[in-house]
Amino acid sequence: MDIENLITDYLNGNISYFEFKIFLPEVKDFMNVKYQECKNNGIDFGWVKDNTLNWIISLKDSIFKKSSLYNTIFEISKKCNIYHGDNTNYYFKVFEFINNYIPDYLLSEETEDILVKEIYEKSKDFKTKKELKEFVKNKCNELFDLSNSKRPYWVQESEWPVRNNKPCKYIDRKRDGDKVEFRFLDIESNQYIYVTQYY
Repeated sequence: MDIENLITDYLNGNISYFEFKIFLPEVKDFMNVKYQECKNNGIDFGWVKDNTLNWIISLKDSIFKKSSLYNTIFEISKKCNIYHGDNTNYYFKVFEFINNYIPDYLLSEETEDILVKEIYEKSKDFKTKKELKEFVKNKCNELFDLSNSKRPYWVQESEWPVRNNKPCKYIDRKRDGDKVEFRFLDIESNQYIYVTQYY
C-alpha cells in the first residue's frame, strides 16, 4: 500500500475517516518517521509536538478526534512535502458548528451521527444566526424530546443513549454516594435504559 497516496486521498476528502482509520497504525508509523526527519532538518511544526499524533489516535472516536486528526496529518504532510493541497477539514466545520450551537449535554458518542445528519447537514440553508439558532433549538427539542425542560447533569462526559437511530428520552437521575444513575426511555420499545457514572 502507498501510504502517501492514502494520506492524499484522505486530505482531499476522497476517503472517509472510517476508511482511513483502518490504516491508522501504518499511517502513524509513517508520519512519525517523516515528522522526525523534517524536525531534524530544522522544520518548525508549531503546535504539532512529538506526541501529538499518538495522543490523538489514542482518543475514542468523536468529532474532536476527527477534526484534530485531520489537522495534524495536514500540518505534518504539508511541511514534509507529502501533500500540496488546501486544508478542507470537513470535521473542523462540524466541530465548530457543534461547539457553537449544540448543548454539550446532548453530544455523546452515540448521538454524534444523528446531530450531524439531522442538524448540521440541514443547517446550511439558513442565512441569519437568528434563524439558525431557532432551527437548532427546535430540532434538538424534536430529536431529544426536551419538551419537559429536563436535562441530565452529567457527572462525566455525555453518554446520551440511542436506540434504532433515535435518541432515548431522558427521565431522571438518582444518586447513591459517588454513584449516579441516569434513566432514559426507549420510546419505541417502552424500555428503560440506564447509564451509570461516578464522581
